[in-house]
Amino acid sequence: MNDLNISIISPSSYGDDGRLSQYYTVLMQPPVFPVLKSLAQEAGNDLGVTMNISCINERLQKGEGYLNRIIAAQSSANINLAFVSAKTFELPRAIDIARKLRNAGIEVVLGGPGPSLADWKTYDYLVNEGISFNVGEGEVTVGQVIGDVISGNLKPFYWQKEHVDLWKAPLPCLPDKKEHRAAITRFASI
Repeated sequence: MNDLNISIISPSSYGDDGRLSQYYTVLMQPPVFPVLKSLAQEAGNDLGVTMNISCINERLQKGEGYLNRIIAAQSSANINLAFVSAKTFELPRAIDIARKLRNAGIEVVLGGPGPSLADWKTYDYLVNEGISFNVGEGEVTVGQVIGDVISGNLKPFYWQKEHVDLWKAPLPCLPDKKEHRAAITRFASI
């Protein structure tokens, strides 16, 4: 049994007709996966926690079945956490994902450019919905989030004000072969 299940989700967006945009293939996988996975692994090693980390590109899913799989996996770990990293145009979908997972009892933290560039009304909405969020980079805050989730003290928001010293940051993880499934290229952005 793992101590902590972490799902890293790159959300899709809604089209003009309100439907979820999903595809058979993408140019390349989102750059958030190798970076956030390496930060989570480093935090887990520092905290002595066994983790199961899965990366989910919602653009390559069929419907929302993956959310049901995340919810069903709750029984296989003591603690469950989802990081949802969204660009600004993906933020409405990211909030919908976060609400569904929170309603199922899974801790969720929104991050990425979407939450970092949002206004105070969005932040107020997220806090009122019980959705935690991260503003800024995650090199410092990912470890804080994981530590807080383990101790049962997840904060409403995290804000990394410090500049990132890339010499001290962990190298991004190389993607697994299965993560290149449905990607036109095997490139990984770091």
